[in-house]
Amino acid sequence: MKKSVLGLVLALSLPLAALAGYTGQSQVSGGYTGEAQSQFTLAKDVKNLRDNQYITLKGYIISKIGNEKYMFKDESGTIQVEIDDKDWSGLNVGATDRVILQGEVDRDWNSLTVDVDSVRFDSK
Repeated sequence: MKKSVLGLVLALSLPLAALAGYTGQSQVSGGYTGEAQSQFTLAKDVKNLRDNQYITLKGYIISKIGNEKYMFKDESGTIQVEIDDKDWSGLNVGATDRVILQGEVDRDWNSLTVDVDSVRFDSK
């Protein structure tokens, strides 16, 4: 019994000893700031992706086609996207504003859309 209590005390005190040198200051480190390879998915390639795959599109919302449903266009073609009212984040977007959309591929029996989670203006 004494050995098991002593073992428990030693096991608990080793992590505490490691923290003894902690000064409460954290180090800030940097990272890569360039563009990632193949950062954006083309509209024409969405048809080849699996359901619920997370993607990023860059292009234009060219028209509203229904309740929270829009047509998105990039240099490769068009695709239907669904953007919930809350996901606009207060942005007003016109057909000539280039945007970046992040969301998931949504495959149903007879339809393919992108369920958008985030809309932002393209700063480049």
